[in-house]
Amino acid sequence: MRVAPLPTADELHAFYAASYESSGYQEFARADAIRRAIAEHRFERVARAAPHARRWLDVGASTGAFVKAVVSRSPSSNGAPVVGHGIELSAEAVVQARSEGLEVFRSSIEDFASQERYDAVTAFDVLEHLRDPRVLLDGARRWLAPGGVLALTVPDSGSLPARIMGRFWYYVDPPGHLHYFDAGSLRRLLERSGFAVRAIEPAYKVLTLDYSFEVLRRLNPGLAPIARGLGALLPRATLARERRLAIGELLAIATPSTA
Repeated sequence: MRVAPLPTADELHAFYAASYESSGYQEFARADAIRRAIAEHRFERVARAAPHARRWLDVGASTGAFVKAVVSRSPSSNGAPVVGHGIELSAEAVVQARSEGLEVFRSSIEDFASQERYDAVTAFDVLEHLRDPRVLLDGARRWLAPGGVLALTVPDSGSLPARIMGRFWYYVDPPGHLHYFDAGSLRRLLERSGFAVRAIEPAYKVLTLDYSFEVLRRLNPGLAPIARGLGALLPRATLARERRLAIGELLAIATPSTA
């Protein structure tokens, strides 16, 4: 499924310029512990699929949490340095990432040119935002070294939350999200774009209930009273504990097809 009609490139640029300054984006950008926990969980999962990866590229890197997980958590291998790069459109996010010594570059997918060939390319919560999702997949094929791995996440339109909530599903927010995938359509897109799919599975995020309720209150006013009530009833320690939650997303892991 996709939004129709699709917004123009200029409309999208204006939307994201505003959203990067909005309370929602800033709320996530400031949630250091949440971003760290999500990034480390994602790294551990992708590293199992690419155990020998030494050169990583994260597309849509935001403030660099995943790049930081790559360079801090990759095991040493015969002294070979780990390369962790990211690309991101938000100038503010890039400045924050680079202030921490991370190699995150301001670039669109279309304009990114690198002399590196990467063992792993990741794109978390990116594909659904693009006017043409194939732009990302074409780029990944260019950037990946032979035997390299692509890992990406998208909201799952076939998930239980999506089916129950319908048009009130928290991921229905055009022009933020332009395309909606289930496991079958995501597999077909990857295969038609020249990838062999190794896995498509539920994706998890490491969140606190406190943070989750706050986001739910903002994204879905209809459920805000429930979130507010649970937040008032549960103990502070329960609300603050990090836990792995399935909120209706898919993780796909694929490699360029040799056929």
